[in-house]
Amino acid sequence: MPERTNAIIFLAFSGAMASAIFMPNYSELININRFGIGIIGFAYGIAIFVSSYHFGRVSDYSSRKKLVSIGLALATLFYFLQIFAGSALILFTVRFFAGFSMGIFIPALTAYTYDTGGKLGNFSSYGSLGWAFGSLISGAVAQLGRGYFHEEFAYKLVFITSSLLFLIAFFISINLPDIKFKAIRVPLFPLNLVRRNSHIYIANFLRNLGANAIWIIFPLYLMTLGANPAWIGIIYLVNTVSQFIIMNKLDSGIAERFVAFGLTLSTFVFLTFTLVPNFLFFLPVQIALAASYSLVSVGSLRYLAENNREKATSVGILSSSTSLAIALGPLIGGAISQLYSFKATMYFAAITTAVGLIIYLNGFYYKRASPDYQN
Repeated sequence: MPERTNAIIFLAFSGAMASAIFMPNYSELININRFGIGIIGFAYGIAIFVSSYHFGRVSDYSSRKKLVSIGLALATLFYFLQIFAGSALILFTVRFFAGFSMGIFIPALTAYTYDTGGKLGNFSSYGSLGWAFGSLISGAVAQLGRGYFHEEFAYKLVFITSSLLFLIAFFISINLPDIKFKAIRVPLFPLNLVRRNSHIYIANFLRNLGANAIWIIFPLYLMTLGANPAWIGIIYLVNTVSQFIIMNKLDSGIAERFVAFGLTLSTFVFLTFTLVPNFLFFLPVQIALAASYSLVSVGSLRYLAENNREKATSVGILSSSTSLAIALGPLIGGAISQLYSFKATMYFAAITTAVGLIIYLNGFYYKRASPDYQN
């Protein structure tokens, strides 16, 4: 069973990453400025926010398998429709629905994996491996496309590749068994659940807000340092392959400490981004970035799954907080880079992550002081 869910998350994240890497480049090609690129990133993220919040709750009392299949089917459609996006309005709309489809299946698939005995560190690592494969294949397809066709068509070939990866994941999902689990009716606004996990949600949001402010302009920044599309894919590949290796080591140990160390490391890595003189120097920096993200991501997922009965809902809220960061980060990153510089965006990321670390540590030590705390 874990083999199938690992394959699904691998293929789905491959498809999502393949499109995401060159979305800023494609947007510029159809005359969208940096702030407009941020708006389109906002549409994608806010759609995942709304969708994962709602369908995370639904996954706690209805068929998780069906939600996974529906989400993947819709993703196949909307990632393909990106090839017809020739204007800012059409691209905004298509990316919104692509994001909405992602939010349908991610919480359900995570809870399904946990309920069938899968390890969340291993499961998450296959998502990162998917990002690695998506990075590699998008760079290769874009580079080959630019060699044989014009640049716009090269990026459309990347979008078609994304859709095919989602289609394969969909076919795997329809053969998953529909498991039984104890249904839990969760309130529309589960305030108690949010309150007891608030330090996790806020820290993740602030860390990912800064990260996504960078990612929306990162390929453009790499190009100013001399990187071509193939090298951009390789740089992303180093990050995501490193995540795959590191995440597989995080299924044991104290989850809360992983999060604290990951936030600390993230702060320093974002500051290091401003000091890199050449795109090749990003290769070792990406390994440190991978370690920081792996610690925060797996630590948070494990904490929520191990400490909450409402597994899908708690993970859905985490996905929503991350998605809100995916929505707002590009908006802020596009605006900062337009008004100031690429490096100003990276300073912003370091500051927000440091604030997230302070809030997390405060919440962590408050819980340790509670008589109900167990190490």
